[in-house]
Amino acid sequence: MDLPDWPDRLAYQGDKESPEAAYNRHAGETRGYLCLDKNLARTEVHSGNGVELCDILGPGNELVHVKQASSAAGLSHLFNQAKSAVESLHYERQAREWFAEAVARMAPERDLAGFRPRTVVFAIRLAKHSELTVNNLYPLAQVELYRTAVALRRCGIEVELAAIRHGG
Repeated sequence: MDLPDWPDRLAYQGDKESPEAAYNRHAGETRGYLCLDKNLARTEVHSGNGVELCDILGPGNELVHVKQASSAAGLSHLFNQAKSAVESLHYERQAREWFAEAVARMAPERDLAGFRPRTVVFAIRLAKHSELTVNNLYPLAQVELYRTAVALRRCGIEVELAAIRHGG
């Protein structure tokens, strides 16, 4: 994926925007990805706060989940969130309809009627370096990534890792 570098200084919109939210917006503004961060689908299963189906939607309708990682806990949360999102899109008609409508509002030319995810991308900015491999993930995150990949592949979904490089 052609993800932009993560600038050392991101322009934040308001006091409540997280670093990930600012990066997701930046990816949308600089690469044309659709920023769906903080857009929560409410379904029968996720009727409370809802479920975030992805942070950004890639050009080939890849579900991209973004994290600036400084611990295994953050990455484990990311992997579990993605698993929950994919299961919602795979098994819940309400989630698929919500997703198609949300995308249509942002990009009417993208028709996602009947959408089923095919690829999940974990876009990760490691705290200490820009290179990302399975081997330099935190050990507990490696285990959770493996478990998530196995679960998603059961749904016919490919899993990819993408490094987000540190920017100037």
